[in-house]
Amino acid sequence: MHKAAYISVWLFVAAVPLDRMFIGQLIGVDLPITITQIFGAIALVFAVVSTLFEGSLRRFDRAHIYIYVFIFWACSSSLWSIDPERALERVLTYLQLAFMVWLLVQFAQKREDQAGFITAYLCGAFVVALQLLVGYALGGTIFSFEVFPGRFTSMGYNPNDLALTLAIGIPFAWYVFTQTTGISNLIALVYMPTAVAGILLSASRGGAFAAIIALLVLPIGFFRMSHGRKVVIAAALVIAGFAAVSIVPERSWQRLMTFDDAASARWSLANLQNLEIVNTRVAIWNEGLNMFRQRPILGIGVGGYVNVVDPVQGERRVAHNVFLSILVELGLVGLLLFVTMIGVLVATTRHMGKDERLMWVLLMSTYLVGGLFLSWEHTKQTWLIMGLLAARSAQLRVPMKTKRAFIPDETKAVIARHIERQRWDRTREIVVTLLLHSDNIRDDDDPTLLMEAIVARSEDFDNVDDLIAYFEYKVGDDLPEQIDDWREIAEEWAEKLRRLLVSDF
Repeated sequence: MHKAAYISVWLFVAAVPLDRMFIGQLIGVDLPITITQIFGAIALVFAVVSTLFEGSLRRFDRAHIYIYVFIFWACSSSLWSIDPERALERVLTYLQLAFMVWLLVQFAQKREDQAGFITAYLCGAFVVALQLLVGYALGGTIFSFEVFPGRFTSMGYNPNDLALTLAIGIPFAWYVFTQTTGISNLIALVYMPTAVAGILLSASRGGAFAAIIALLVLPIGFFRMSHGRKVVIAAALVIAGFAAVSIVPERSWQRLMTFDDAASARWSLANLQNLEIVNTRVAIWNEGLNMFRQRPILGIGVGGYVNVVDPVQGERRVAHNVFLSILVELGLVGLLLFVTMIGVLVATTRHMGKDERLMWVLLMSTYLVGGLFLSWEHTKQTWLIMGLLAARSAQLRVPMKTKRAFIPDETKAVIARHIERQRWDRTREIVVTLLLHSDNIRDDDDPTLLMEAIVARSEDFDNVDDLIAYFEYKVGDDLPEQIDDWREIAEEWAEKLRRLLVSDF
């Protein structure tokens, strides 16, 4: 049952990049249900049944506490949201994301399980990128089309969302390529140049910035790979460069190379007839900051940012910035919870191996850079990242040291005597063993050799001087000066050891 549940969760993770694909598009009917929702429901049923049969819940980490506290605060803000209808929709989304995190806690704590889910994400993201490239090559299909001059997308994605979806897969792909073999290794290798080509076709400037951060994993991790993998990854980069030059049209390059700030200087609806010609984000951010000043602590409530900016051409605008969106909607409290959650998750990477830590650090950096241009605080991609890293931290967590219980002085004295007797008896046993059952020490040897041999076999002493002081305390001030004298003592001790009672209690 556990294996079936794992497979269902794997399929759900693979469907996360396909979140914009509706079932109705595939069967030709108006059915507003996404593929991700279908696989998510199936995974949840299998996971619950598997957990009930096994009778065990995986351990949560403190990172999960921060995750669920943030989700709780986001849902609670619906009580004072300025847009109750949209707030209810967002609350339902966050509840689904909370279950998603739980699924990953149950099935993605081990490193090999995580590698499987990372491969699943790459499979889904590869389908998105491949459909974009094929559709572009064929001149446009139902799944791939030109939304603005020089900008292409796939599966109903906004070009910016598509670019970041592909960009966060690049560190994933590098990790899978370096840590696995077989079909997973091949998927990861093919994914990287395909994702780069898709990002360039989207002409998303924010996505391009994020992709640059993601691609840093290649030069940084290059020397950690075997010679054969270095050759293969270098070939993949050459292919990606060739694709960028030959496939991406000139107008896409022109958009990527420009950044028009005209909208930030002249904010009026008259200047926003074509929102893709000028950069409106700064203006939208200014409007959001003005609203934040009015309700700085609690915010305007989840889902409320679309009411901050007046609709342009009948379309409302989100914040286009994860942090500003949280700040305006959930206030300083919400932003503090979100930033703390990110900090706790990143801090857990210090317990990982070098390759795994490099992957997660650059992945989180890629997400944060891309998040400066997108409102991704409630997307499945975001909480897949958070959930995977939190699940991993639950296994890597170093147990906290517990405080010792209070021990009465009388009990301490008994324990001390018991430990002292064990130490003395263990030392006597070593002496007997060395003298009666070893040919390495002769009768005419110096007793110092015996002391050195005892120190080498006992954890109770650091050096010979400590051992001599201990024997002077136990045997007397005058220690035997010859090994044969020690042999007589050892004969007596051997008889006593046979009658020794182990404990004082």
